[in-house]
Amino acid sequence: MMKTYRFCIIGVGLIGGSLGLALKKFKLAREVIGFGRNPARLKEAKRLGAIDGFSLSLKEVLRDVDIVVIATPVAKILDFAKEVFREAREGSIVIDVGSTKSLIVRQIEKIKPKGIGFVGCHPLAGSEKSGVRYASPNLFLHAPCIITKTNKTDKDALRTVSSIWEKLGSKVIIMEPAEHDRVLSFISHLPHMLSVALVNTVSSKYLKLASGGFRDMTRIASSEPVMWHDICLTNRINILKAIDIYKRCLEEIAHSIKTSDSSSLLKTLKFAKDKRDILLKENL
Repeated sequence: MMKTYRFCIIGVGLIGGSLGLALKKFKLAREVIGFGRNPARLKEAKRLGAIDGFSLSLKEVLRDVDIVVIATPVAKILDFAKEVFREAREGSIVIDVGSTKSLIVRQIEKIKPKGIGFVGCHPLAGSEKSGVRYASPNLFLHAPCIITKTNKTDKDALRTVSSIWEKLGSKVIIMEPAEHDRVLSFISHLPHMLSVALVNTVSSKYLKLASGGFRDMTRIASSEPVMWHDICLTNRINILKAIDIYKRCLEEIAHSIKTSDSSSLLKTLKFAKDKRDILLKENL
């Protein structure tokens, strides 16, 4: 018989709401309780089935909870972790699903009391949309979920959390927090900055003519600004390095165009196409 848990989700937005729906769909939760500061949003989450109930009192919620999920913007995770650690019962597990890990994991491991497990997670799934109304129980299916491991990570908690993500259909990948932040700066954080820069480069009067290519490349610029503000400031060094490398690649392309270096330009374009085509084949 599959083991089930009582969950508390702090921050029932797109990710938190999708997690609540998925936990219920795959029968991993005896109960999912939501916590937040906005009663209207919590009521909406309950109406949509993402949570079974909610409370505005964290102390009340955590009394009988097995697993606490902090699914807030990155800048708020540590503050909520401090609150959770004051009230969580011994033997419970706390996880976060923030998009940056080094700073969060390091700070939380400093304050975590004995008897409570902590595992940093990052499901690589989401949307430019925000809010529980866009949540889906299938959001994590076939999506990678990076779980961070340090020499302070509790092995039993790590096994439990890994098993839960796998049962939700995710492909679990174990990484050190610093490696996570380096990798994500290239495959997630840099693309977002490029999307933002591209939108801000183009005159508003041209946007009515924008079609497939521009729309595809700038979709993620519609994501929640506060969330991305926090990501940039908590993974600043890695993102700046990624931007510098991208700038060098762009400068090489500009030089080929400026000097009419047809051979170099074609070589660059073909290399990018081949590299991208391999990625598409791997994802089929």
